[in-house]
Amino acid sequence: MKTSPILHTTASLIICLLWFKQGKGQSAALGTANIVNLTYNFTPRWSAFFEPQFRSDKFLTDFNFDEFKIGASYNVANRLAVQVGTGIHNTYSFGGSFKKPFISREKRLWEQFALYNTIGRLKLEHRYRIEQRWQTQGFRNRFRYRLNAIISLNQPKINTGALYAYVNDEIYLTDQPSYFQRNRFYVGAGYRFIKQLTVQMGYLHQFDYIANRKTSKNFLQTTFLIAVHSHRSVRELHPATSE
Repeated sequence: MKTSPILHTTASLIICLLWFKQGKGQSAALGTANIVNLTYNFTPRWSAFFEPQFRSDKFLTDFNFDEFKIGASYNVANRLAVQVGTGIHNTYSFGGSFKKPFISREKRLWEQFALYNTIGRLKLEHRYRIEQRWQTQGFRNRFRYRLNAIISLNQPKINTGALYAYVNDEIYLTDQPSYFQRNRFYVGAGYRFIKQLTVQMGYLHQFDYIANRKTSKNFLQTTFLIAVHSHRSVRELHPATSE
């Protein structure tokens, strides 16, 4: 399947720059987002994943959000993959770690596809996702687009021993006013220790626009990507989470 890297990249960067660094009422405290992505690759095409995440309002304290997701992915071709997943997402009261009562509890189902481009060492992922969300406040749909840009710094490909830079931006839209809901920008670096373990760390800026109220928050995000293969894989790693 052929796609145009120039067309995708130009449109994506315009969207990313449009919303980056917007918002008022930003919390001064740096929060943390801690993610573990466990993937089991059954075949070169089929895989399943489990991904827990724990997020704090302050640095490694006042944890007020957790989520647990599972799903399956299928690589249709080298440049196209589809995925379905489901998850449970809990937002707790502020002022402590996992303090109740819950502010929000959500069950979620999603469908997505991702397109991949490679330009030398630069790897691009264009991810399109549709979500069905059963929240405390009722049912809602949401639509997401994320651009990942990854470049290996010390090797031609992201294999064992590779150090890479990683940047992405994602917009969140809904089918209810106001239609724009969120923007996330992430920049960081990763290292692939062995075939089964990759670690990423970076800066995440989240801007929210809900009920005509603008807020933003910064996080230090740490991600552990753990992959188990039941076959001898020849596919190059394209590090990403289901976040």
